[in-house]
Amino acid sequence: MVEGYELRRLGDVLNLPPQYPNLRAKTLCPTLLWYLMRGRYDIIQCYPAINYNNLLAFIAARISKSRFIMCFFDFVDYAAIFKSQNRVDKDILKGYKPNWYQKIVLSKMDKGFAIAEKELNFLSHYNPDVEFSPVPVLVDEYSDNPETPLLMKTWDERQFIILCLGRVSHIKGQDIALKAFCSIADKMPDARLIFVGRTDYENGYFEELKTLLAASGFADRVHFTGMVLRKKALSWLRYADIHLIPVRFMNSGAVVIESWASDTPVLQSDAVDPNLVHEGENGWNFSSEDVADCAAKILLAYHNRENLAQMAQNGKQQVMSTHTYEHLIELYNASYDRLMLR
Repeated sequence: MVEGYELRRLGDVLNLPPQYPNLRAKTLCPTLLWYLMRGRYDIIQCYPAINYNNLLAFIAARISKSRFIMCFFDFVDYAAIFKSQNRVDKDILKGYKPNWYQKIVLSKMDKGFAIAEKELNFLSHYNPDVEFSPVPVLVDEYSDNPETPLLMKTWDERQFIILCLGRVSHIKGQDIALKAFCSIADKMPDARLIFVGRTDYENGYFEELKTLLAASGFADRVHFTGMVLRKKALSWLRYADIHLIPVRFMNSGAVVIESWASDTPVLQSDAVDPNLVHEGENGWNFSSEDVADCAAKILLAYHNRENLAQMAQNGKQQVMSTHTYEHLIELYNASYDRLMLR
């Protein structure tokens, strides 16, 4: 136990038949209610959505007259929706109707935070006291100059490196990046496309990419590293010329912040939420799933490589001002102070 902190592992009545580690999405720990009531807390703060255990926390807060803060990362189970429908509509929350207990929590919570603009807009319809919560990074982790990736050392120093970082999967959109790159590769003779991330996550998807690549004629300029240690991933992020983020859905934009912290500008799908990119200032956007638009923006970045370093610095200034843990702590503490005055 760290002084001032208490961590408890509670029994989950939904863990039937018992499995460990318990990776089920739904859990219910009834004794949580007792611990929260006994603790006599001034503020109870919960993450990441209105689930069974957070409902218990909300009940405990109402009974004990504690202030209740709800921080939303995923108001609905986007992963489950994508798994069943193979896509997630960017405007999915516009037509969403919360159930009766969600409405109660939304209207009665003392404060709400959200990491995505669409969730912030949605929550504001039910509660006036909601605020954007930036996803922070440990800035010091990106301040070192890591060793150049071994593969990169085998290339000419003037190569234009386009990085796609993340597990290889349909939702991450590597097929969009590959098709876009191959459609204009002959116009960028010194460009390479690098996919950094595990390739065994989604059955059949990597094989589809390899088939596309084999037919493209540019197999020698597209590389898959497979899973790498975080240190090596950060090395690729630091030394790439631009980070291409072709996702079909993203609900935090954390990887954008990591890119800027690593002094690398971004070229992202407009499916990233929140969209922190200012066109031509700290990166570029392209229309989600639009291969031609993606290709056009890759070519734009290629022909503006002399401006990329400044664009990365513009992004890094935003990181340092609003996406550090110090800033998030200040944001939370200010909310605590206001709530305690009510």
